[in-house]
Amino acid sequence: MKRIPGRGVLWMGILLPLLSWAVETTYTWSAAATKTRVAQHEAFAVEYTCRFDSEAYAYIIAFDPVKETEAYRIEPQNSDEQIVDGHRVNRYRFTVFPKTAGTLSLAFHATMEHTTKASIENAVMGRDNVEKLDYTARTVSLPVIDVAVAPQQTPYAGHLTLSLVVDRETVDAFTPVQVAVRLDGYGNLDTMAPFALNIPGARQFTDGDEKTLRLGDNGYEGSIGQQFAIVSDRNFTVPALELSYYDTEQQRTVTLTTEPHTVAVRSAAAADADEAEAAPSGEASMQWNASWLHLLLALLAGVVIGRFLLPVRVETEAASLPEKLRRCSDPKRFAAYLAMVDAEGYREMIDTIEAKLKAGEKVDLSAYKRQL
Repeated sequence: MKRIPGRGVLWMGILLPLLSWAVETTYTWSAAATKTRVAQHEAFAVEYTCRFDSEAYAYIIAFDPVKETEAYRIEPQNSDEQIVDGHRVNRYRFTVFPKTAGTLSLAFHATMEHTTKASIENAVMGRDNVEKLDYTARTVSLPVIDVAVAPQQTPYAGHLTLSLVVDRETVDAFTPVQVAVRLDGYGNLDTMAPFALNIPGARQFTDGDEKTLRLGDNGYEGSIGQQFAIVSDRNFTVPALELSYYDTEQQRTVTLTTEPHTVAVRSAAAADADEAEAAPSGEASMQWNASWLHLLLALLAGVVIGRFLLPVRVETEAASLPEKLRRCSDPKRFAAYLAMVDAEGYREMIDTIEAKLKAGEKVDLSAYKRQL
């Protein structure tokens, strides 16, 4: 094979520094945790750092710890590589959620890959069939982190606040009452089970789940919420909710509670009487018929909502219903939002969407959004 003049010189200029690094570079691993004592499910952060004595371009680090075992769950936060005063520094940060009580020992390994001396010599000398540099791999044991995990009786740990808001406490029969449940704080929020409302004699609907969470040293931080629409023809009570968890700031089990809310539902007959009394005598009969038509349509809207909506799940109240309508791309969910906003006012639109879905037709939501 004919060599190109100067090719060897070029490769020597590029790769001889790599040969020097491969032979002389050393590195040191260190590890640290943000906490040495925690409770079960209480999150903490760990950081592993590899420091080289040079810029170490010939090295590649493979570090991917086991994500979950019976003893812990670990989530990666971030990793970065920097050159500090001519020394390469690699950092890897994780959030750990201990699952069992006792001493949690984090004993991880990393693979250090670096270019071999023979591979560099082959490339420098221009030998045939050298398409890429070869690497040798060495598995190293990282410093062990021991954390004491105290037992606690709940599946949750962190620092939380709980709220429940009812948008009205007096309504006409079959008029939806909006109930918003919100959980804010930090901890193992990603594993939080949804709340359920036990309201005899009432139908309830939810618009699905959304979560706004970000991972940090204390676990997942942010909000989880649920929004319900409650429909009934009689008085009902939104029950108090309770959540027991281990509060990491108070270092004890805490039970959060909300207040119950009683909703007075005005019967259809009472609404008819008020409307008839307020209307001119000639229009009384028409008002009575319109009221019962409203009742029938509300019942039909409730059936539509029940068909469309998903099981109860936790979500954040990231947007208002009008905003959700604007952003929605699912026809079933769009119809549910319409019913929550105004079941009677959007009755025709809901019926049209339902008919198209039953017929298997495509629903162009943009046309309906322009009518809002």
